[in-house]
Order: sequence, then C-alpha cells, then structure tokens
Amino acid sequence: MLDNWHLIANKLQEDFTIYTVDQRNHGLSFHSPEMDYTIMAKDLENLATHLNIDSYSIIGHSMGGKTAMQATNISPAKIDKLVVVDIAPKKYWGGHEKYFEALKSITFENLSSRKEANLNLLKYEKDEAVRMFLLKNLKRREEGGYKLKMNLPAIENNYKHIMSSPVLINKFSKPTLFVKGAKSNYIPVSYTHLRAHETGRNLVCRLRLEK
Repeated sequence: MLDNWHLIANKLQEDFTIYTVDQRNHGLSFHSPEMDYTIMAKDLENLATHLNIDSYSIIGHSMGGKTAMQATNISPAKIDKLVVVDIAPKKYWGGHEKYFEALKSITFENLSSRKEANLNLLKYEKDEAVRMFLLKNLKRREEGGYKLKMNLPAIENNYKHIMSSPVLINKFSKPTLFVKGAKSNYIPVSYTHLRAHETGRNLVCRLRLEK
C-alpha cells in the first residue's frame, strides 16, 4: 500500500516529484482476480501514461520491488533509475500462509474496534509490530464494523505468482540500487557484492546475480 511509503515519500518530495501507488488488490486500488508481475508492471505503465509522465525513476519494496524490476522489461525507455528495497529477483518459498488463515478467521463486519481485531490476530502472530502492519488493511464500514482494503482471496489465489521471480528477459543497464535490511534474509548474502557498505540499519549494495 502507498501508506507504507508515507514517511519516506514526504522526505523524498523535498527534492523530487513523488507518486506513491496502491498496487491492484491493495489499498484503495481496484480489485481483480488476475495478479502477476507482468500485469502489475503494465499497471504502472498505464498509470504513467495516464499521468502524462514520459520519464521517471521507480522505487519498490518487497512485492513492489519485484514489480519494479518487471517494469524495467515492460517500459525500459521510460525508467531512468531503479531502486529495489529488500527483495531479490528470485523465487521465494512462502511463509505468509498463516496470515491468510488469521485474516480469514476474523468476521470483520462484526468487529467493534481495531483492538478486538488485534486480539483475534494474537492467536496467530505474537509480534505486535506485525499485527499492527496487518491491521493497516482495515477500513471502517459505514453500516458498522470493518472490512479489508485488500482483496484477500485474489492475493491468496495468486500467491504462487507473487512468490515467483519476475521474468527478466532484457538487460536493464541504467543505474540500479538494491537496499538490503541489515537484519533481513530476503536478499541472500551470496548475492551481495564485496563493495557493499553499511548505512545506518541498512546494507546498501550492488547485486551480483548468481544461479
């Protein structure tokens, strides 16, 4: 969701024009049963066309990072620079299934408060920060109770596509930066170049792709 970029976007807009994006099936964007990286990269291309933006840099985190990488194969001429945050162009093996089960276990329209939703999630996730992150997807209904902003069925049905690698056929030779969380294992150590350097809590590195 674009809300996840709020603090960073506010800082970046001091020097750049920033557009934050809710990807399909997330936030306030449209819901669709179709969801893979080629489709989501075309969504970004369509958005840029709609906004009459001919040239731009793109930053993406996690699933958004894979979408950003795929976008370089869809719209390479329009993208000036690429920044990928804490994800690699590789297949991942899951780990979010318990969150699908947790969210499906809650009857959101019957909830009286976010606190009640938090207590329900506690059965599945002990880390409060993770629970608060998941609860950012809640939206109050006019008739009472809550609903999810995300299209949970579509995300679960397309989970294998989300965990897959972007299809990178053409080489993207423009400036590219990968940012790895210092405590994260989403970018394997074997992928990082020796010229990587610490900057605060994050590891900023050039990526060396290895099969």
